[in-house]
Amino acid sequence: MADQFLEDHTSCDECGEKWKSVTDGNEPNARYLTRRKLCSECARGKCADSIMDSPSSSSVSSMRCREHRHRDVFLYCIKCCQPICDVCVHLTHSGHEYEDINKVVEERRRSTRQLLDKIVDKDKELVFDRRHIDECVDAVNERFKRLIYAVLVRVEERSRSINDDYCVSARKIENRAKEEKLKIDRWKDNRLREIKEERDAESREIKQRQCVMMQELDDVKQKLLSQIEEIREGLDTADEIIMEAKEITERTLTYGSEELLQMDAPVTSNSRLKECMELELDEDMINTVKAIAESVKFEPEKSDVERTNLLGRFVTTAPAWCKEHTIQVGLPQFRLLNATTDTNRVTFTGENSDDNYSLYTMNVENGSTNLITSDKYCITDSSPIDVDLMAVCRKGRTAIEVWNTQLGKVKRQIKVPRSWTHTCLTVDHDSMIIARDHSNTHGKLNVYRSDNGDKVRSIPYNGTIYSLHALSTGHLVIQSAATELVIINGIGATRATINHEIWQWVRCAVASDDSIIVAYGRIDDPSAIYVDAYSSTGEFVEHVTKHRCRPSLDHIAVVVTRSGKIVLQNGGDVVIYDRLIPLIPVATPVRSTDVISRLSTSSPPRSPTRRTIFMCIPT
Repeated sequence: MADQFLEDHTSCDECGEKWKSVTDGNEPNARYLTRRKLCSECARGKCADSIMDSPSSSSVSSMRCREHRHRDVFLYCIKCCQPICDVCVHLTHSGHEYEDINKVVEERRRSTRQLLDKIVDKDKELVFDRRHIDECVDAVNERFKRLIYAVLVRVEERSRSINDDYCVSARKIENRAKEEKLKIDRWKDNRLREIKEERDAESREIKQRQCVMMQELDDVKQKLLSQIEEIREGLDTADEIIMEAKEITERTLTYGSEELLQMDAPVTSNSRLKECMELELDEDMINTVKAIAESVKFEPEKSDVERTNLLGRFVTTAPAWCKEHTIQVGLPQFRLLNATTDTNRVTFTGENSDDNYSLYTMNVENGSTNLITSDKYCITDSSPIDVDLMAVCRKGRTAIEVWNTQLGKVKRQIKVPRSWTHTCLTVDHDSMIIARDHSNTHGKLNVYRSDNGDKVRSIPYNGTIYSLHALSTGHLVIQSAATELVIINGIGATRATINHEIWQWVRCAVASDDSIIVAYGRIDDPSAIYVDAYSSTGEFVEHVTKHRCRPSLDHIAVVVTRSGKIVLQNGGDVVIYDRLIPLIPVATPVRSTDVISRLSTSSPPRSPTRRTIFMCIPT
């Protein structure tokens, strides 16, 4: 365009340079450039965005109809999303809804400008979030440097103390040897050798313990920093989307009317951009990482006799739970059932390729699965009896099956009342099978022997029962309502009730140490699953995690493995949580139920790492 302008004595409105007047009156934006007195550089550069306000770009009177080339367009068909002429109104677009084409152009240009403003604001917000993350990383690094220094100082002190003890012992032995040299020469040599061996062994133990503690510190540090790195990766992706969106919107602003009308869809309909605009920095997770890092302390050994605590140990007052990884189970109607007697295995059910319901066991560490049984009847519950035996019940069957998981065969069947249509069960510490129907019409729970199937007794209990779990004390944990858990003793008397007015739904499981793990949704935050721990008496113990997701209420379950790992199901995903190793929680006073409301409203910790395992379910 620069070749179409000549030198003039008038200066440019933008840069002050000499203005080049227009020589060709046919130039589309000649009138606009002449009116604003722009030089060629400003016309190409920062002022080029304003060219769209020129008559040629804002008016669409020069546009021709695609179907009737001899007619000008003046309307925009909302149903067909295309500009039309007066002939189209009476022919192909008869009866449609129309809009003035100039209004459509102006509206799209206005929405694009507004989107650009929002993107610029979001870009600034991401810069601030990144600075916040960097401050958190610096705080974690500084804290662990101090911990490493504390360990090194303690190692130096203990090594020096061992050498001093050795020198004192050696001097005593030398003095005694001088008095009775002939008698104790052999004893002296042997004793010195033993002391030296003890010193060398203890020094080796200290070095080994030092290496172990350094590795433990590094593992904890990496798990904490990996949480921050996960957020950082999300921000990096958001940066890329923001930059891409900025380029698209800035380019869109330079379009003329015809180009705007020919766009397939507005920039605002981009789904990735919408997700990016809704992105918020997870400050709860960052603050939790900082809290855990700051609470980790090095506690020197209290006594030389305590060999298991050589040098010292790490302790923390924070509930240091972490998300180890996520397992994606590609199985229709997948439902997590219970833990097994193995350390890290759980049972689950789902439909296989033959439209039958199968029962599987899964190793939560690597996602490997084993098929136990397959049948047309839906599996409602299962519970382990011992290493090789498992009690299983199915919907619509009037019997409890005792399966040998190693052989994959039914060892015996236990008859239940015919009126039971949705049997659920649990196995207590005496290997007794406690079963009931979901509706609980008879107002009692039946207790059966697992070895011969005989009914031993009944436990009275009125009301609906959603799930049933046994404690080692002989008490039972029953989900009696959508948001209520009841703890009863062996004669059906209620010992405690766990509920909260802010809960929207609840699921529970019992760990091997009798702690009750409760997963629940909150009315004020339906976009997350909260997990808390309660004692066997119903008192709140600690927050475990807050799992951000889109809860699928029909497919939510929680199971605790024998090793203490918490397995949380949401839809087809299984998330595994475990305590940070080697952090040892410091004992805290048990809180009564009257403060559950205040504790449940605070922010629980997020998990640090995520590793997705894609499973292949055997058929």
